[in-house]
Amino acid sequence: IWRNVSALALIYAQGSTSGHARAAKMAPIVEGAIKVAAGGGLFVWLAMLLPTEGTARWLLLASAFVAVVALLFLRKRLIYWHSHLEVELQSVMSSADQQMTLTATPWLKPHGDWNLQMVDCVLPDLADAQGRKISELDLRARFGCSVVGIERQGFMISLPSPDTILYPRDRVLLMGTAEQVKAGGSFLGAVSGEPLADSRFDQVQMEALAVPAWSRAAGRTLGELAPAQTYGVQVAGLNRGGVRMLNPSADEKVQVGDEALVLGTPELIRAFKLWLVARPDDADTSEVVPKA
Repeated sequence: IWRNVSALALIYAQGSTSGHARAAKMAPIVEGAIKVAAGGGLFVWLAMLLPTEGTARWLLLASAFVAVVALLFLRKRLIYWHSHLEVELQSVMSSADQQMTLTATPWLKPHGDWNLQMVDCVLPDLADAQGRKISELDLRARFGCSVVGIERQGFMISLPSPDTILYPRDRVLLMGTAEQVKAGGSFLGAVSGEPLADSRFDQVQMEALAVPAWSRAAGRTLGELAPAQTYGVQVAGLNRGGVRMLNPSADEKVQVGDEALVLGTPELIRAFKLWLVARPDDADTSEVVPKA
């Protein structure tokens, strides 16, 4: 703790007095004052936690004396041990994070024997590829890679069909060699300000839909409804009592009175709206609306 406090005191002293020749002479004084204040705070903190009566007081004094002697004679060794511990700890945490990533997403692990790997890329808000079907992008013919999955608002679309349209913020999973997926990811992430030809984003619109009390969506999470997978639309936001939630997670429950901001083509939004406002006893409305 004291080593970190000393480093912070030195950084603050140099930063607060830099740029002025006269003020630079005050840096040691500022550093010393910070150390004195920090030392007093540590003393008060320890005094509140440790016993200071009877034989415990002499034991604390003896421990403090031993600590001071060890600090004087083993200061460099203690710094080395502390630095070595930090390096080891960071190495262990890095390995744990990497192992957790491979365990959570095993498909991202490279397959060296086949020279094949899978990487994911996120489409920017103004990506040139937005509003295009996978078949129109022709990634396999252009770069040799394939789209094997799309994560949209926490919903995973496995092996999407060639007619699947890509939306901004889609997390696209590409499969191919290292060079192929790199080229495909760069293509999907390109933002030039000029959309590619034949983009269907001029047909995509947003519409706010109210959730009535009888709606079958009420009380269910977005993950259970899976609007992106089942209905082909994306819930871009929820307005609940004047509080707007943008890009709600899959665990967010739809409640009665919510206003859902839905993104999609007019046909898909119309079909989703019919299902959303339909009464459970309506015989002509199915539980699942097929995607257009």
